[in-house]
Amino acid sequence: MDVEQRLREVEQRLASLEQGGDVVGDAGSLIPSRKTGTSDAQVLKKVSTRLQDFEAQLQAQLSNMQSDFDKKLSHVNRGASSMKPLDSAGASAGLDTMAEDLDQLKYDVGELKDLLSNNKGEVNHIRRIVLACERDMEDFTAAMDAVNVDLDEMRARVDATHSIITSRQRVE
Repeated sequence: MDVEQRLREVEQRLASLEQGGDVVGDAGSLIPSRKTGTSDAQVLKKVSTRLQDFEAQLQAQLSNMQSDFDKKLSHVNRGASSMKPLDSAGASAGLDTMAEDLDQLKYDVGELKDLLSNNKGEVNHIRRIVLACERDMEDFTAAMDAVNVDLDEMRARVDATHSIITSRQRVE
């Protein structure tokens, strides 16, 4: 399965990160050293959070599949047990029909509940995506702040250099 393969790859990456120890930014490191101050622990925390989100999503999907299967199986069993011979007639035939209609109604209500719970699962999935986007935007904002600080420093250096050059030209 594709999901199992992806999980194995993530576990291998985590294992290689854990084996790397506290070495940050060396040539063999998986996470290069950056000026943003992101440590291996922060990266591992983010990976752990995203893995937990992924695990919750898988668990919800498996739970929905199991409940769907159970409901459909019970509906099929009820249909098979209520099979009656063709020559049945009388008052009991009317009760059987009403019982079948009631079972069908229960099944349909169960299907509606499944649709609602699936929608809730999708809403939760969208919430997780939005939260991940918010985390990414926070990272992006922090990176942009660092870039702005660097630009301000460069502007100050350029201004200082310009004033030195201007003052030397006046002296000459």
